[in-house]
Amino acid sequence: MRLAYLFASTLLSTACATDAIVEGELPFEDGAPATGKADAAALEVTELQFADISTDRLQKGGTFIITTKKAWERTMGTKAPADVDFSREWVAFYGTGSKNTGGYSARITGLSHYANHGALLLETKATSPGSDCLVTQAFTNPHTVVKFKVPSPRPQFAYASPSSEVKKCSPTNAERLEMLGDSRVSFDAAKAKHDNSYTYTRDFQSFSGFGFQTTVVVANGLVVERHYKEQHISGGDSTSWSETGAEVGSHDEGFPAVNVDALYDQCATEVLTKNDELNWVNFSTDENNFLQACTFTPKNCQDDCTRGPVLSTLEF
Repeated sequence: MRLAYLFASTLLSTACATDAIVEGELPFEDGAPATGKADAAALEVTELQFADISTDRLQKGGTFIITTKKAWERTMGTKAPADVDFSREWVAFYGTGSKNTGGYSARITGLSHYANHGALLLETKATSPGSDCLVTQAFTNPHTVVKFKVPSPRPQFAYASPSSEVKKCSPTNAERLEMLGDSRVSFDAAKAKHDNSYTYTRDFQSFSGFGFQTTVVVANGLVVERHYKEQHISGGDSTSWSETGAEVGSHDEGFPAVNVDALYDQCATEVLTKNDELNWVNFSTDENNFLQACTFTPKNCQDDCTRGPVLSTLEF
């Protein structure tokens, strides 16, 4: 007798322990068919989006192929759905079990019939949210349940083929570089209309309460003025100064006296080259598609670790 008849269906590591097989469940066998997909016939499935499933089953999760009403009632803990004719249809269920946030999913990605083996192959995929994803703070029970016509000859067991992935929600650096290129086209067009003359400001605020603002004036592509002003949340003495003409760049404080083209270059070479597995990388543009922020923050750093250009204002 096959080992599969002694064990329950294969679960992903994220699911709870496997339940004992009950009559009316197609047993799962370890491994996979020795032949390739060319020997299999893909089965058409219909998702049962509103199937009534007990909270206990959803919280436990699991991988099941159910062949009778009684098996549904025992395994799913509810009355069998009226829109499934178990005399000619079976049901496949896949769930990863309870999760403490949103952003997870459990999908049945394929179901095939190996007639020569008397077997089904159930392919599933569990997706988890990456660290860069915004998720709802609520318990969820990712699952999918589908029905399908019983193939002929009737399968005697099944194989499970689980897979998983961690979803990345932020753009890749390659995608950010494309966005940066589009932004630079918009900025260059605006420069051409305004004789490459504009004013921009950059602000810095430390967790300690110290901050400053730097304003840079550019005329015909050259920095002709730089203004600096400190900001202290606690009050106290503050420093401010202005540079013009040959004095531009003579003070050590503040952001450097460079034009916005240099900030675009900095974004491309110093920020969007960082490993986004080790750093939080951010790129954004304003309502005119001009550069607004291009920064990286090491994930193991706590305070004042963000580097890269951030523009508070940019006016032509």
